[in-house]
Amino acid sequence: MGSWRSLGGNIGLLILRAGVGLGIATHGYDKFFGGHIADFAKFAVEPMGFPVPLLFAYLSASAEFAGGLFIAAGLLTRLAAIPLAFNMGVALFMVHIKHGDPFGKMELAAVYLVGAVAVLLLGPGGLSIDRVIFGKKS
Repeated sequence: MGSWRSLGGNIGLLILRAGVGLGIATHGYDKFFGGHIADFAKFAVEPMGFPVPLLFAYLSASAEFAGGLFIAAGLLTRLAAIPLAFNMGVALFMVHIKHGDPFGKMELAAVYLVGAVAVLLLGPGGLSIDRVIFGKKS
């Protein structure tokens, strides 16, 4: 019974990582390769008061795209979850909540924030590249 529970937990973490990682990676991909990075810097990052908005736009897009791919693959998973959680926290609290957006508009940032924090706390699970490289943690 313990082995089935462990397998179920590992499959669950794989599904969580894939959903969160690939989902957020599409947003970062669109910023990088969809030609939206300059608009993102001007209309989203600059109004928040970040210095050098284009630099912070690239950092945000990197957290989403590269971080999302790393989380989905289970590669340096916890490390990749940190900037993603921070990024989604900024989106949720400094944009959506600050501006009084309805829940439907802030829901996606909240879901990605919760997913990133869950992955950060739970780790990648057994079905991950981290497990292959670093072995089982006690």
